[in-house]
Amino acid sequence: MTGATGRLGSAVVPALLDAGAQVTALVRVIRPDALSSALDQVVASLADETALTDALAGADQLVAILPDVPEIPQMMSAMIAAGKASGLKRIVKISAHLAGQNPPESFGIEHRAADDMLLESGLDAVIYRPAMFMQSLALFFSDWDKGRMIVPVKTGKVALIDASDIAAAVVAALQGGVAAGTYTLTGPQSLSFGDVAQALSAWSGKPLKHVVPPIWLAGIIMRGDKSMDAFTRGRLLDLLRALQAGKEAPVIADLETIIGRPGLRFEERLSKCTNDGAPPQLI
Repeated sequence: MTGATGRLGSAVVPALLDAGAQVTALVRVIRPDALSSALDQVVASLADETALTDALAGADQLVAILPDVPEIPQMMSAMIAAGKASGLKRIVKISAHLAGQNPPESFGIEHRAADDMLLESGLDAVIYRPAMFMQSLALFFSDWDKGRMIVPVKTGKVALIDASDIAAAVVAALQGGVAAGTYTLTGPQSLSFGDVAQALSAWSGKPLKHVVPPIWLAGIIMRGDKSMDAFTRGRLLDLLRALQAGKEAPVIADLETIIGRPGLRFEERLSKCTNDGAPPQLI
């Protein structure tokens, strides 16, 4: 598995372990304190075919959660070659919702190229294209104490999906319950960020206002973040525009078909969080 320490990987790992899987995390550096002691760790660059082939020796299946970087297609190419060399039975790739647009948008551009490559590879593959994770809402909680949630998306709605539901879909794919192909994963309801702020207000008992700066201002603020490169900044601005246009709003039935139940509603996710005055711990 790649991406085991990320926002989604943190939900997928325990789901795999609960399902009885033996999981090895592909990492850049061994991090004993960052992952469950139940996981093995092996070092390999995601773009190094030789290192990946060695790392995949003895593995049956690969869960590919890739970083949102320009090199996604090159990483996928190396994984495909390594998967063929090592005899992988299946690859489960987490793509991006906007990879399904025609043409693809934002980070979906790189994911779409990788998806097409995987579909044409001849390997048995399941590709999931999830909508925005509920867990990603934590990115907008920096002004929680001021009673504000700043998101430069005024009215666009999103069929938010909980990471635990994506994890359940990954388990189903690894257990053979999902046919090879591409699936769009969404939650069971479509919410605006104003709706999200209202739900958070009801949960916390304190007013939370959705503040909507213009996207051009968000771009200026991002340029001031020295940790953010031009590629990431551009793709994030494209993502905000796509969300405002409602590109991730439709509720799709794929998730319920795969896991046999509707995904969690946002209020259900909040009900699992401790209300201690701080933002909800959605992970």
